[in-house]
Amino acid sequence: MTDRPRRHTNSNTTPARIRAASALIAAALLIGGCAAPGARTGEGLSPLERLAQRQIDRPATQTTTATPPQGLDLTAIDPSADPRARASLDAALDHFAQAPLPASVGGAEAHPPAAVSEQDRDEALRRYIAGRSALVGGDVQEAIARLDEASQYDPNEPSIWRTLADAHWISGDRLAAYAAYAQTIRLE
Repeated sequence: MTDRPRRHTNSNTTPARIRAASALIAAALLIGGCAAPGARTGEGLSPLERLAQRQIDRPATQTTTATPPQGLDLTAIDPSADPRARASLDAALDHFAQAPLPASVGGAEAHPPAAVSEQDRDEALRRYIAGRSALVGGDVQEAIARLDEASQYDPNEPSIWRTLADAHWISGDRLAAYAAYAQTIRLE
């Protein structure tokens, strides 16, 4: 008898396991759409779906090069039509830092007074804490109200403006958030 090295056989590589793995791969491809019947031919699709798929596969040049109707605001359709949409982050921050803060946003003045009394500073701190607590507790509208009051008592404190901006951002009021962030940048 010769001493031949024994071949290692993996007991997991049986024909039944290979067939099962092949079936799983085929099922994954079928579910994923790679081997879905009619994927290329559009079988089983409505006429509108077939048209949409054809437009995706081969866009018609008439639709991609047509001029828009007169009076249509292109920025509503294509944000890249607005040159500000392509501005760098630094340019956008510079724009907000230089823009005057509207008096209607957050009830704040565009140019805060230089001197704040100690009593006003203390009251601003109380309202800031109440607003911050409300924001942490999930009551965004209460937080905005308290932080807005705090900004009126001490309009020179950037942390009040930053937290107010965060509250406006969470509430979805992006304009007020941008304005409050701009005020924060001015004060820091």
